[in-house]
Amino acid sequence: MPKGDWFSHLALGLIAGLGLALVYMTSLAFMNGYLVADNPYGPPERHQGNLNKGQRDHGYVEPFGQTTGDDIRKLEARENPDDPKYYQEQDRRAQKSAADASQVMVFLTEVSIMLGLVGAGAIIWTLAVSRESNSISRETAERQLRAYVLPANCTLELAADNDPTAHVRIQNFGQTPAFDVRSWIHIWVEAYPKRVEFPNAPDDLPKGQGVRGPGFHATFRHRRELPIHAWEMERIRTKTAAIYVYGVVEYRDCFGKKRRTKFLKFFYGEYDSTKTDNMHDYMEGNEAD
Repeated sequence: MPKGDWFSHLALGLIAGLGLALVYMTSLAFMNGYLVADNPYGPPERHQGNLNKGQRDHGYVEPFGQTTGDDIRKLEARENPDDPKYYQEQDRRAQKSAADASQVMVFLTEVSIMLGLVGAGAIIWTLAVSRESNSISRETAERQLRAYVLPANCTLELAADNDPTAHVRIQNFGQTPAFDVRSWIHIWVEAYPKRVEFPNAPDDLPKGQGVRGPGFHATFRHRRELPIHAWEMERIRTKTAAIYVYGVVEYRDCFGKKRRTKFLKFFYGEYDSTKTDNMHDYMEGNEAD
């Protein structure tokens, strides 16, 4: 796990723990006040029997059903410190208050746990969104700063004997250098549209290699070993065949990622020796990552 994630989880645990502790302490303080307010007689006074009549509990007694005068007198007698059942009644009330306080405490604890879980989920979600935002920002920065080594233009040269030579200028259009740049190009004559897959470069084919800084460009020249036959040139002029120039550029950007560019150009129609950059992108075979 990355170091930043450890710090995030530690901060999350501290926040959740402090929140739960705060809720718990607040609940204790509230319940302590609740018990004191509900039981004005302290434990020493209740058990030592030194309560006087001025300290009696004047709580309202609500009768249930039909009560007789004797029942009311019995209830009132329990409020008299001189009555034998007075302290028994006070203990019963204290126990009931403690039970009620325990129920309230359990409820508050459950609420605090739920709030803590909701808060923890919100913090985790916020951290996830922040990491995603940082990842998007980092990817955007890489796309803006990385090297882009692409073919800038491609010119086909035909000699008098229809011997084709391709001139491909490769340029780094990015803002940072491209390292370990390796490239190769090849010429192929085929029907248009093409119907076969062109062969890859043989292993013993010489490949250029080097470092290309921002804006740096280099022109690669490749000559076909065999001249184009007259019947092939006729098909090229009538646009039923074409001269294809294709190749691959491989390099490593400043972020250490390997990149690969594939290009496929074609020429057909009447040849004009005065025109440069006379080859066009084919409908497929042009890819870059």
